Amino acid sequence: MAPVAAPTHVPTHHDHAHDHGPDHELARSRRPAWLAPAAVGVGVGLASLYTAWQDPNTSSGLFPQCPLREVTGFDCPGCGGLRAAHSLLHGDLLGAFDHNVVVTLLLPVLFVVWLRWMLGSLGVQVPRVPTIPKPAWVAFAAAVIAFAVVRNVEGVALFEYLHSTT
Repeated sequence: MAPVAAPTHVPTHHDHAHDHGPDHELARSRRPAWLAPAAVGVGVGLASLYTAWQDPNTSSGLFPQCPLREVTGFDCPGCGGLRAAHSLLHGDLLGAFDHNVVVTLLLPVLFVVWLRWMLGSLGVQVPRVPTIPKPAWVAFAAAVIAFAVVRNVEGVALFEYLHSTT
């Protein structure tokens, strides 16, 4: 009988840290496809209920202050977003636009994106949406940056409207 060579490397738990194996993949495939979009929907729904119940225009509630605004006094592109959401949840579209026009326009888009995700995970055929070309994404980013700058310009009536203050 030939002698058995000693292993040159003894496996450790570090060797398989990223190799979850077939059992992990099987367990993952057993999760319903709708679980992730449903969890996101529940989380956003609860946050929306809290935002509708607590008024971010007052100091009550657990709403965070914008760190950029606290340090510099300037509005970031998201400043006023919670107040805009609160206004939308109360049916006040003009109030939402007054707090943050970008967030007011993006919230319905994000809802449609989530709804497509949810319906698709349930096996519902959703219409195919054309791919958004890269230049359109660049234009969107430029528009958000322009919004961030313009909303902080003082002395111009139209730009004053874009400030996040009440």
